[in-house]
Amino acid sequence: MNSNISLPFTDDPDQFFSNNFDYVVEAAGHEAVKTYSSRIVKNSNVIIVSVGSLADPEFLNHLQDKAAANNKQIIVPSAAIGGLDRVAAGAMGEITQVKLITKKPPKAWYGTVIEQEYDLPSITEPLLVFSGIARESAVKFPENVNVSAALSLAGIGFEKTEVDVYVDPSIDQNIHEIYIEGLFGSTKIEVQNTPSPHNQKQATSLR
Repeated sequence: MNSNISLPFTDDPDQFFSNNFDYVVEAAGHEAVKTYSSRIVKNSNVIIVSVGSLADPEFLNHLQDKAAANNKQIIVPSAAIGGLDRVAAGAMGEITQVKLITKKPPKAWYGTVIEQEYDLPSITEPLLVFSGIARESAVKFPENVNVSAALSLAGIGFEKTEVDVYVDPSIDQNIHEIYIEGLFGSTKIEVQNTPSPHNQKQATSLR
């Protein structure tokens, strides 16, 4: 590795985009995706970490058109879940159900809309705090359920992907369970993530 490589650091968008990077990795949130990604794909491929931002169908179509016009890629990492290749392969035929069940301990929900809606310290057993479709969950929980957006893009879309979200005081990990049924058969995927000590909403590693 060449230790003499100098990497630019800047908060000036014009200076940043003048570099014409091969790839730009976004890790700044939904608003940043909507503000800058169209500009990114003029010259660079983009890896979008804040996948929930793509739950807006008009924005997604616009960004895809921009990327295609400039022969650039929009890359969505699997992030806190695995098995998206299995989901995508199953979607080649008929899929009758894709469901995500996300369970996180109370400490993962501080600083979110759930803290505003529920008294987290008083929750003593698993509590269902959301049941709906992925388009709704990706918007309501931009920092907690980005996985529902990644799952939707790999499978049958935001409108048909079901999501249940729990606050569960009996666990100390973030757990994602995925159920897929279709012409190919059925698949169950479970991922248990150890939360980052610096940000309980996010995983630090996969088990």
